[in-house]
Amino acid sequence: WVARGVQPSVRNVDDLLHFGLLTEPEMDEYRNALDFLWRTRNELHLRSKRANDQMSFELQEDVSEGLGYGSMADAISTAPPSREDDTLADLRFQPDDQDLPVERFMRDYYRHARAIKSYSDLVIEQCARRADPAAGGRVESLPVEDGFRIANGQMAIPHAAHLREDPVRVLRVFAIAQTHGVGLSRMAQRLVREHLHLIDDRVRALPEISEIFLGILDSESRVMRTLMLMNDVGVLAQIMPEWEHIVCRWQHVIYHTYTVDVHSIFLVEELRRLWRGKYARAMPELTDLMQEVDDRPVLFLGCLLHDIGKGFGGDHSNKGVVRAQPAIDRLGLSPERAARVLFIVQHHLLMSHLAQSRDLSDPKLILELAQVCGDRTNLRNLYLATFADVRASSVDAWTDWKGQLLRELYERTAEMLETGAERQDQAVALIEARVERRRVSAREELMALGVATTKIDALFDELPRRYFVSHTPRQIARHAQTLLRFGPQDVVSTSVRSMKGGFTEFIVCARDVPGLYSRVAGAMTACGLNILGSHVYSTRGGLALEIYRAHTPPGGPDEREMAWNEVRELLESALSGAIDVEKLVRRRRRPVGMARLPSRKEPRVLISNTESEFYTLVDVIADDRIGLLYDVTRSIGEQGFEIYISKAATIKDQVTDAFYLKDADGRKIKDPGRLERLREALLEAARGDQGGATGAT
Repeated sequence: WVARGVQPSVRNVDDLLHFGLLTEPEMDEYRNALDFLWRTRNELHLRSKRANDQMSFELQEDVSEGLGYGSMADAISTAPPSREDDTLADLRFQPDDQDLPVERFMRDYYRHARAIKSYSDLVIEQCARRADPAAGGRVESLPVEDGFRIANGQMAIPHAAHLREDPVRVLRVFAIAQTHGVGLSRMAQRLVREHLHLIDDRVRALPEISEIFLGILDSESRVMRTLMLMNDVGVLAQIMPEWEHIVCRWQHVIYHTYTVDVHSIFLVEELRRLWRGKYARAMPELTDLMQEVDDRPVLFLGCLLHDIGKGFGGDHSNKGVVRAQPAIDRLGLSPERAARVLFIVQHHLLMSHLAQSRDLSDPKLILELAQVCGDRTNLRNLYLATFADVRASSVDAWTDWKGQLLRELYERTAEMLETGAERQDQAVALIEARVERRRVSAREELMALGVATTKIDALFDELPRRYFVSHTPRQIARHAQTLLRFGPQDVVSTSVRSMKGGFTEFIVCARDVPGLYSRVAGAMTACGLNILGSHVYSTRGGLALEIYRAHTPPGGPDEREMAWNEVRELLESALSGAIDVEKLVRRRRRPVGMARLPSRKEPRVLISNTESEFYTLVDVIADDRIGLLYDVTRSIGEQGFEIYISKAATIKDQVTDAFYLKDADGRKIKDPGRLERLREALLEAARGDQGGATGAT
């Protein structure tokens, strides 16, 4: 329509070629893209049985299969065996699939959609120039470096020979445009695209290429816009051929909003926002850390390459190191800088995994992370890259809860590195000193509240040492008040504390009986609350102290108070035997009409006896649904095991529940037969009611 407005004789798409608006190769790509989109739209209508032009996540698998990309059922791999010999430095994270049929389809979709956008913009720009004589060439242009010019606020390339004279100009034009705060005109982009072949192996190896590219990363402004433009035109993949594999690559997981290439560039932008102080109020500690980074190109390059190993199957972190190495070698980084880039690539999943799924009070875990990092610079870079990776996945992937866990992990590991602790006995000594400080401070807080010192000392003697490792003095004082309120005739004593970031601490004190955890989880689930994590302690006197972190109920103060009162009433009735928690949970199954997200994988249960000295660790990875946590914890209790710590990492439709277990005698579970029965029971519980809804555990 735009072309017809300028040239009334234009009748169809082919006329874009006839009137010189697109070249023949561009026209071929444009026709192929249009054909793909029409076929996709037709298939979408057939699958939806109506005129539906929105290809939602739920329909992508059906459409891809209808277009001949293959069956998802045939492509789903079987679950790998459970892990028994993991160490912190060699964690086997959930493996990536080889390209799924739906991922191949979506990659083609994004490539064709990008072609439509690029060539439509090119045609519209040319039509605008033809319609406006002033834009057609009589506007004065400003000469800038190396023979380039700025015209109409955009960088222009005088002619194709200008690039052929010096192939480095194919990259340099982006750096010059960045310096002057402008983009490339569509005609300049066309010239660059047509001359990408000039950047061959010889040119890639030139020191000037490395200098220009690292200068783009280290610029004061327009870093993301420059990288995005380089990616769209194909220059980024030309100077780093390893990058081409992730261009328009789509991951069929609902929490990833962007393709891998765009996501990787967004990591750089998130860190630049930190550096510019955009998050100073919400995240002052991260802002300070980013502003102290003295080698931004290394950190940004690690972010760009962190997912370079995706799409090859298996652990993409280790595969990414192999893929990133030649790219770093060509850039000519010093050995130290290269090692720091590769460290980010190899370990970019580690801190997120540990923060959300492991006990951060475990000195062994903190010591091993400190040993993996080696120094504070690597730890800081990894922390910043982890923040950016989560933030750049989707708009709601980062939460204050995740931020708090990551900050706690960072601070404890930084303390370990700064004190120079290199052995576990040194790490334990450091923890013991912290425990003593916390006991003293908590005693002072309770005395200020009027609690007698004899009561405080008696209570502290009842609690296990690990309790004081995991909680601050203020938290200890708050928990102590709940414990002290519990009387001989009481069924349960509870208290609630709203915390920053949209989550609440729910403190439960009751007699330590089998199945207590699952009943608390069931009562909270029945009231619509989502548990994020918990710590469970037994006193020497036979009481249980259970501390849960849950999403804060919606509404104002009155509505939240009503919600917690309902939890208390249900819990008291459940513990006294007046109601059946299971029936209450079943009533909250998926409401009629709520769409279910497609499930790609069977649930998985991973069991480890090596990650912790005192506990058996169990990870349950499954589609999220209402009642999942209740079903899983009930199964653990039925197998005769006790839960001491739990953590839930939920991302959209997937949840990983981690549990620290012991048997009834307070020991690790080492019997192979019991472990296998536990695994089977948990798999059955995770499959559970297939009508369950997503979005709550």
